[in-house]
Formats: sequence, C-alpha cells, structure tokens
Amino acid sequence: MIMVEFKDELAFGIGQEPERWIPTQAEWIKLWLAHPEMPAYALMSPNTYEQLSQQHLPMEIIAQDPLRIIVGKPVKK
Repeated sequence: MIMVEFKDELAFGIGQEPERWIPTQAEWIKLWLAHPEMPAYALMSPNTYEQLSQQHLPMEIIAQDPLRIIVGKPVKK
C-alpha cells in the first residue's frame, strides 16, 4: 500500500521508506496511467472517487461502503 498526499500518523514510516508515499494526487494519477498492462488497486473516499471520475480516470468499483471505495484499474492486454 502506498499513501498519497497525507502522512498523518505514518510520517515516521514514510521517513524510513519514502518510496511508499506519493506527495500529490497528480503524481499518483501519472503512475496509475503509466502502465496500462499492469493491474492496480486503490482505496479512496467517495469524494475522491467522484473527483477522479469527473477527470475520466479509468477505474472500476470493486467494493464500497459509505466511507470508502475500492477501485481497480482496467488492464489493457
């Protein structure tokens, strides 16, 4: 799991393994789109999902509840 934007209580761990953190959502989107042949999954709030949907980011809902949504990236073969 890689955190995006927020460090919160994981700041110490991110300091130890900075490659497990992405500072901005824009950088995360670039990574999400970089390898269309590789599967990827993300956990996000419904608000974040709505924002990314409006940007037409390719993603499919796998599971959701009122607080979070899990999406998968459609894989191109």
